[in-house]
Amino acid sequence: LGELENLVAARKADIRILLIDPTCEQAKFRSYREALFESPTLTWNEYGSQPKLHENSDLNRDTGLAIRNLKRMVKDIARPGVPTAKLRLQVGQYTTAPHSFLLRVDDSVLVEQYHYGKVIPAEHGSTHAILGKDMPVIEFANKVPDRTLFASLPADRWREIELRQPFKLLEDHFEFAWPLAKKIDLEGDTNHQRASESD
Repeated sequence: LGELENLVAARKADIRILLIDPTCEQAKFRSYREALFESPTLTWNEYGSQPKLHENSDLNRDTGLAIRNLKRMVKDIARPGVPTAKLRLQVGQYTTAPHSFLLRVDDSVLVEQYHYGKVIPAEHGSTHAILGKDMPVIEFANKVPDRTLFASLPADRWREIELRQPFKLLEDHFEFAWPLAKKIDLEGDTNHQRASESD
């Protein structure tokens, strides 16, 4: 969070963050998958009939914590007489199935594929675990494929390859999802949220 705070405070970069809405069905589906690591016999119907299981899940807690930290950061950075809108930071929430962790900075994008798989050593039995962090993180650069590598291809085939640019595809994915996301008011009060956590 430190580096992000520095970027926001400097007001030199437009930052947009997309988080899953922890109340949506897809978030519950993902947190259910993680609950199976500790309770392998738990059914989807049982999970859905006990709302506290999702409310206490890592996904729900960590997403809420991320939003509260962002709000506190905005409050700490904001200065009297300087509109917080000039911080150039926006946050939104989506309700579709998670696609990937994606971080774009300038002409590079880092991607970790999301999935429902987890490899846990048999000798450990039931264990607390979260999805993710086990897939390789891949970096894609904003570059056109090297034509010399495909010198023998006819022009129409080269055009097909030229359009297969992972950076551009991932950038386009984000630009499609962003307008559909519900935006979060980072200047909202966090006291009510903290009080509800202690209930």
